Amino acid sequence: MATVLEIESADVIRLIGQFLQENKLENTFIALQNESQVSLNTVENLDILIENIKSGRWQQVLQTISTLKLPVTFLFDIYEQIVMEMVELDERDVAQNILKKTGAMMRLKSDEPARWIKLDSICGKQNISSRDIYGKKNREKRRDALVDGLLSHVNDAPHSRLLNLLGDALKYQQLQGRIPPGSSYDLFRGCANAVVEVEMAPTMLDKTLKFPTDSYPEVVKFSPDGLSLVVGSMDGYIEIYDYITGKLKPLQYQDKGMFMNHKTKITCMGFTRESECLVTGANDGEINVWRISNGHLLRKFTRAHNSGVTSVSFSRDGFKILSSGFDMSVRIHGLKSGKTLKIFTGHTSYVSTAQWIKRGSQIVSCSSDGTVKIWDTKTTTCLRTFNIENHVNTAIHSLSLIPETRDQILLCNRSNTLYITNLNGEIIQTYSNGLLEHGDFICACTSPKGDWIYGIAEDNTLYCFSTKSKQLESMLPISDREAIGLHHHPHINLVCTFQDDTINLWKAVS
Repeated sequence: MATVLEIESADVIRLIGQFLQENKLENTFIALQNESQVSLNTVENLDILIENIKSGRWQQVLQTISTLKLPVTFLFDIYEQIVMEMVELDERDVAQNILKKTGAMMRLKSDEPARWIKLDSICGKQNISSRDIYGKKNREKRRDALVDGLLSHVNDAPHSRLLNLLGDALKYQQLQGRIPPGSSYDLFRGCANAVVEVEMAPTMLDKTLKFPTDSYPEVVKFSPDGLSLVVGSMDGYIEIYDYITGKLKPLQYQDKGMFMNHKTKITCMGFTRESECLVTGANDGEINVWRISNGHLLRKFTRAHNSGVTSVSFSRDGFKILSSGFDMSVRIHGLKSGKTLKIFTGHTSYVSTAQWIKRGSQIVSCSSDGTVKIWDTKTTTCLRTFNIENHVNTAIHSLSLIPETRDQILLCNRSNTLYITNLNGEIIQTYSNGLLEHGDFICACTSPKGDWIYGIAEDNTLYCFSTKSKQLESMLPISDREAIGLHHHPHINLVCTFQDDTINLWKAVS
């Protein structure tokens, strides 16, 4: 049985406290201790504190322990020792001030009046011997006793524990392949910083992945962090690949031959923003949510749609799933409740794609009926419906949001032209391959920054359009068999195309 490690919240507060103290943020450190009532009780150098006690450097001792939460009885012992040593040095005024003006000694007077009176008597005597001051234990033995008492209350933690733990966690992430070697990491956002590349169209084949004919890929996508290539197959299995090596990633469950899977073929997939979780839709209307790191099934929606699912995506907060299907509906499902929360109806044929827009307050969908619809997420009301000009009944295969714009979408319909429109249906730009036969586009996508528009047509050619020049810049024959789809890497110039038993990765070479 696996051991579950539980982290105490008090330990987390202590880690933060140590970080504040080591970075000289004393006011914040004191405020954290006072509000949380959790004491760090760690000193910068325990050996120095012990040496100061044994050498009677009481000013440094008091300064060090001022930030510690020590039992009042131990403070009595410390201050009592200081008073006694001041008397021995004939510093009676100092001894009297400590006895009558410090909080610890006033508390001693209240809690143990006989002990306080004895100290007051010692302060008033002249020519008093060391034995009369300290009693049976001499000064050194009493100091040793204070050190022993201190060690039972003060923690001796290594320096920079918070940073060291975070560093160990990042090393583990690297070993798991979650952080590319040599890349920087945004600790606050929890992701590797993307490699910045000048966007260029692919020019050559980089790698080919082959699959059995009964397990060919139906949907293939790069994860948002750019570290994985996820393949959903005809036989219902989901596999996580390292796109650099072209091999299965060394995840423990995959190493054992255990894979995430549906009963029927995978038809669509989506990711959380951090690439931690995967949502998959299948041909039988089922939607599953998985944790990629361990392959665990987190939630199953057995009848999410009445027939096959065509698209799935997480909400920004990761708590809801948007889906579309062959049952002509768009739906929202609750990850916590496991229930369908809302249903949007109005399309008259299957819905090809649905996407969140306006930070989740609206939804845009396209359909084989040739229409694009804008929906109000809250009320499920259809706010707007439009067709592509001169294509009233032409099936729309897909829509993609144009990066770095708020209201523009790329529409791929059954024609030789790709369309960029706004959410009112106004055409912003068109991109055509000019073919009169076998030129209808099957699928399309954009580059991460939107500098390029890519489309695969029926002639199995990848057409690369520049949004800057507004021209067709290059064409790349990708296969002699019918293409199924394509997807662009989120950070680098790498395009994935797939058909039958093959996935091809195409890269740009300057």
